[in-house]
Amino acid sequence: MSDGGSLGIGVLLLSLVALGSWPALLDLAFLRGRPPSHAYLDYATAVLQVATSFALASGQPLSVSSESWASAGLAAVGGCLLMLGNLSMQRALLLGVPLTIVLPLQGSLTVVLGTSINYVLQPERSEPRRLFAGVAAFLVAIALSATAHVAHERQAANRRERRRRRKRQHAASCRPCCGAQAPLVNGAGSSTPQAGELTIESAPAADAATTTATANATTGLFVAAAGGLCFGFFSPCFNLAVNDELGWVRQSGGAPLKVFAANLYFCVAFALSAWAANLALMRWPPPGTQRSSLSEYASSPSDGRWLALLSGVVCAIGNAAQFVGGDMAGFASADLVQAFPIVGTVWGVACLGEFRKASSRVYVLLAAMYGAFLSAVALLAWSVR
Repeated sequence: MSDGGSLGIGVLLLSLVALGSWPALLDLAFLRGRPPSHAYLDYATAVLQVATSFALASGQPLSVSSESWASAGLAAVGGCLLMLGNLSMQRALLLGVPLTIVLPLQGSLTVVLGTSINYVLQPERSEPRRLFAGVAAFLVAIALSATAHVAHERQAANRRERRRRRKRQHAASCRPCCGAQAPLVNGAGSSTPQAGELTIESAPAADAATTTATANATTGLFVAAAGGLCFGFFSPCFNLAVNDELGWVRQSGGAPLKVFAANLYFCVAFALSAWAANLALMRWPPPGTQRSSLSEYASSPSDGRWLALLSGVVCAIGNAAQFVGGDMAGFASADLVQAFPIVGTVWGVACLGEFRKASSRVYVLLAAMYGAFLSAVALLAWSVR
């Protein structure tokens, strides 16, 4: 591995920490009472501001000639794809697809597609056996993560059911003995359905509700898969923008953008598309959420705003570090940053109370997940030529 490759791995590890930290900061903003659409606007604005600062500080030319617009366009497409991936995750969850399905599905598509395409574009930058062994380790880690979440949720549901059963038993033991005769006193043979009974009239409604829930979940799966495709293609788009492996920019007589300049166009497209999508969601909110407006956003209390802005700053640092590290070590190996759940899980346990009262089986699964993710990171770092 060259000195540049070693430095690139170090930059990518910084990106891994940042990309694993910003979602927890955004969750903390939600917990402080910041509406999700408002928090996401704060986050997207901070991403653009940091990217602009990096581009100006780098001294790289930011203007784009008519011959180099393909490079800026590819970077912008990558930014839009990243935003669509984030939006698809939110929509899939609202449609009733569990997080334990959404994250593994999108994570698998991101790693397999992104790493494979970037390797095809830059085969000379990575050793394929180590690279794809790392991809396999990623898939194992994603499966272990999903299994741990499912096991923990099932155990939590069992605890809740046991508590409800004890409350019902306690209520039954405290009921006066004559209470059981009350229905007979009030009128034996009454046709009024009691609580918990399913009447003939309510059966069609229950069937319709079940059909609607199934249809929503199916739609949500397609939305999540589409988001995984977006996540899988955004990194190759940026790779093409700065390295022009297909020669689209040079054929027109131009030169590809440098990393920080391309990152600026990437973040401009990300921020603009994020603002457009969230303003639309504020105007036409999903069922069960409150309508908002730009004036309400501007005048809203500052509770949680600084956390949302900080999440954008951290994410922008992570994105820039991923692109700089990918330029130095190869974009296929740069997908080691997809191991960010190892950082996110620490945040979740330490600050958000996740996996509280988990069983020893869940902790064993989490430990195995950590081992698989760390193996994947080591293999992808080792694959750099």
